[in-house]
Amino acid sequence: MNGPTGSARLDASIKVGYTRPRFRYVIWALTALSIVCLVYFGTKNAGSYAGYDAGSLYQPQSYVDTWYTETFGDASGMTDDELNEYLGGMRNKNLPGVIFGVVGLVASLGIAYLAGEGWVRNVGLAAATLEHTQPAREFFSAAYANDSAYQAADRLDKGSSLGLGQYAVLAMCLPDADNGLPGSTIDADGVAETRRDLDNIYGKTYLALEGLKLSAEGHVEPLLGAVSVTLPSLGARATSPATSAAPTQTSAHWFCPKCGTQIPDTANFCPKCGTARERRQTN
Repeated sequence: MNGPTGSARLDASIKVGYTRPRFRYVIWALTALSIVCLVYFGTKNAGSYAGYDAGSLYQPQSYVDTWYTETFGDASGMTDDELNEYLGGMRNKNLPGVIFGVVGLVASLGIAYLAGEGWVRNVGLAAATLEHTQPAREFFSAAYANDSAYQAADRLDKGSSLGLGQYAVLAMCLPDADNGLPGSTIDADGVAETRRDLDNIYGKTYLALEGLKLSAEGHVEPLLGAVSVTLPSLGARATSPATSAAPTQTSAHWFCPKCGTQIPDTANFCPKCGTARERRQTN
């Protein structure tokens, strides 16, 4: 599947991470807190010393000696370099808050990227695949339509391709799907591939922001015991093969081309007139 690359892919994944996952508000909160720290601690006035204003980290104040203070000194007894160094130390007390803001902002963008990339690689790809795979699309569409509990908890547009894609991804991580889903034409290898795609930093971050994690067996389960998550429920569909119209059964019999008498399968000639046999199809 073709898609954006480079910086465009990075931007797209970050946007998805901020808008799609269930617990995207964690990223929003971390981003907001980081910005508040950057603004507050970066602009906070550090106070003054001996009448000299220290300013803030973003707008520091510095001083140089005049002819008088260079010759006679001032009330603080410091040179300009000593005074500026002291005021800088006062401002640096706000530095941890700014560092926290920088780290938090980078972390929030990084988490958004990882979660968004995990979403694109799994849910987005599954949605695109289902669009071109009719048996699987029909299987998961029917399962979703009958899964009222999941529908009630689904945050995506009901019946959307992305919603169905996420339903399919999570369904293939259920214990019922370990041996494949016969009704969807997805075998055990296909299920294992989906689980492998989730078992990396992108997939795990995406699942974590959905309140989920992968078990050692490759099954999705709640990330924390206190988190309530509604998973797909396939029921009997997980083991029932796809149904289709039964083909018309035909049988082959040998008939005499001359008199029409049916000839036994073990005979090569008509027992009535001796003519060589020929095959006719009967329903």
